[in-house]
Amino acid sequence: MNLRCRWTITGNQNSTNWHNRQMVQLAINQLDIPCGGDYIEVQKLKAPYNSFQRRYHTSTSSSERPIRLCGPTPVHDIIAYSGMSLTFHSDSVDNAARGFEITYKESSCNRTYTDGSGIVTNSAFPGRFNSGKTCTATILAPQGKTISAYFHRLELYDANSDCPQTNIKVYDGANATDALIGTYCGFNPPPPVFSSGNALFMEVNMQHAMGLYYINYMANDQGRGCGGSIYAEEGEITSPLYPQTYKRNSECLWHIRVPGYHTVKIDFKALHLNSTKDCESNYVELYDGNSDQISNRVVRYCGTDLPGTHISTSNEMTIKFKSDVSNNGPGFSLTFTTNPFAPDPSTTLIQLHSTEEVRNPTDSIIYLP
Repeated sequence: MNLRCRWTITGNQNSTNWHNRQMVQLAINQLDIPCGGDYIEVQKLKAPYNSFQRRYHTSTSSSERPIRLCGPTPVHDIIAYSGMSLTFHSDSVDNAARGFEITYKESSCNRTYTDGSGIVTNSAFPGRFNSGKTCTATILAPQGKTISAYFHRLELYDANSDCPQTNIKVYDGANATDALIGTYCGFNPPPPVFSSGNALFMEVNMQHAMGLYYINYMANDQGRGCGGSIYAEEGEITSPLYPQTYKRNSECLWHIRVPGYHTVKIDFKALHLNSTKDCESNYVELYDGNSDQISNRVVRYCGTDLPGTHISTSNEMTIKFKSDVSNNGPGFSLTFTTNPFAPDPSTTLIQLHSTEEVRNPTDSIIYLP
């Protein structure tokens, strides 16, 4: 049946004080939409900025584009300051799928996250509009797991470098009485944070109402920072305990999934993995799909020069990291974003820099001196 259905959801916008207007939180509880022409599109509504606030809203983030969802797996909760619109698009003639179930509510800026992965961000992201309040985020994982939190974006201005008024404080536990890991502000994202237990607590203090932050997190049971799964529009992944040197015999797997109707774009920010030119001991591998089967492997990297951009053929990718006690480098850091269109089959999926040297074309092993 050919359908076009649209809903608009807004919070309480009656207050003339934009600090007090209500955010909307959308939870996609069930999703069963085949990715063959059917999808649901989520678009955040623009916040009611005045002329001063609008100056700070410009962004090139992929999160500003509409999110098209399909497939069997719900995405993380979506939070918007002014609300959002939902559009269901169906071209299926005979569709036996169940569709979707969504719940929504007005959201507080104090939130608890219990999923295995997710996003902690200001409500108007990618805009720089905030409530001007102190907000908290409590991330809880099952016992026996640790949490990795990656600062993908950070723009919090404070006149003093020690961030006394505008900051994000991260604690190694479930509340502000636990050990303080760090206090962060400025315009350069800090290194990732790795918990020692199954909880992280974040306190966001906003002296100014302009600023943004975007932190993706994931839990795992393979050691601090070693692997996990994430379903998001964009984010970061690093080797364990990055940027510290990781001298352990380890094998870590990360599974990245972006919403259906998109592909995954990978860009390396740093690579420092000492190894032989055959990349046998310390390396990072990219796999096209949701497993590390050898048939899915696209490339293996080691060395110190930056690899090129990689674009997947589907909405899933797998990253594999292997290290041993001989490693004397900090490892790797990469970003992933949604690519809005499937790649042209005639184009290469890996854009090689001129310094890259293919040592074993059959196995796609690339040493970067």
